[in-house]
Amino acid sequence: MKKANVLISIILTAGILCCNGGLIMATEIVKIPGGTFVSLQLLETVSSETAEMGQRIQFAVLSDVYIEGKTVIKKGAQAIGEVTNVSAAGMAGAAGSLTIALQMVQSVDGTMIPISSTKGGKGESKLATSVAVSLICCIFAIFMKGKNVTYATGTMYNAYTLGLVEVKVK
Repeated sequence: MKKANVLISIILTAGILCCNGGLIMATEIVKIPGGTFVSLQLLETVSSETAEMGQRIQFAVLSDVYIEGKTVIKKGAQAIGEVTNVSAAGMAGAAGSLTIALQMVQSVDGTMIPISSTKGGKGESKLATSVAVSLICCIFAIFMKGKNVTYATGTMYNAYTLGLVEVKVK
């Protein structure tokens, strides 16, 4: 009987050690408060010349986010934004414009957490130059084109979580 109990104990211990790489990992719920800072970088170049309204834009988290000493968002985690305003540079020196609003970031348990951040910009306007040159020189100056806005791969964004979100951590 004693040998049977020892054998059962060995089998149970082996089964437990095989799970989770030999460690028993308990899941814990951590609450991420609204306003938690998340640093992101753009994973693609976006320009007012080629971007479209509603276009999804990919970002990655630059550093782990910790709450109560637990990692809730990992470095490299996916984040998503969207083009909310875009216009290409136009004739007569009109500048292009581009606005990207961040929307979601992925937590360690896969939960998509709402975030907020907006980066908008306007290209260089050449309207005044175009008008002045037109008046002084010739009508062809109204065909001067303004500059587009371009955000290069690696551009950094600061975002903040919206509302309270619960995440499972190990």
